[in-house]
Amino acid sequence: MRLKEQIQNLLQRAGFKEDEILFYMTLLANQGKSIYEIGKKANLSKNRAYKAFSDLYERKIIGYTGNGQFKYIFTTSLEPLTNTLDRQTRILGRTSDNLKKIDKLIPYLNSTEESSIEILEGENLTQNLYDILDEEWNTVFAYGDFDMFCENLGFEHEKAFIKNRVKKGKKGIGIFSSNGVYSKEVRSHDQNELRKSVIIDEPEMKNTWAYTYDKSNITNIWKKDENGNFSCTRIKNKAVSDFNKIIFDKFWKEYNQTI
Repeated sequence: MRLKEQIQNLLQRAGFKEDEILFYMTLLANQGKSIYEIGKKANLSKNRAYKAFSDLYERKIIGYTGNGQFKYIFTTSLEPLTNTLDRQTRILGRTSDNLKKIDKLIPYLNSTEESSIEILEGENLTQNLYDILDEEWNTVFAYGDFDMFCENLGFEHEKAFIKNRVKKGKKGIGIFSSNGVYSKEVRSHDQNELRKSVIIDEPEMKNTWAYTYDKSNITNIWKKDENGNFSCTRIKNKAVSDFNKIIFDKFWKEYNQTI
């Protein structure tokens, strides 16, 4: 396959429109021509030529000198395009990983009740933490790697959540898989913050922190993966909530049997 044919095929696979490809391929052999001249050689109308130029310039793979009708264009590096494709690949990879996680939970969903699954990232992580306070529940059952959770979400956010929880009279029961700085700080205020907590040795909880709220049937699973990506899977489903409470009770009883 000739080089120009390879370029055309790759641009098609990268999602370029037909006019963009025609304009770009014509420009390769006509560097320094005007938009109008390139469009004419590519058999594109003036409007289509200017639209193709604008789209390609926005992709940062062509440049120009001059102004107005004396604007002369040329190709630049394809690096901005390859960087964009690399970012999309990483995003799609994370999306695929999250879908795989969700796929394991789908059997628990019951079509006769209100259910939902969301993957929260960025600003939505903290917003969800506060929004849950307006839901109907009395007690939050939390377990896992609390220090990882605070390191990634920010301890100030958690303290604000606790403060508002106490104001509303909502209780907390926590199982901490480590005794780090944040775990020690929180546990030292158990009585004042309407919380009971224990520490257990459970390495499998590393990089995972889970909240399950009674009555609301909401479970939040905060996770840091092997690539360092931090996100929260928010599940609203009674079966999943009940299942997480069973896990919580299992750890709690195991701890109480060892003292």
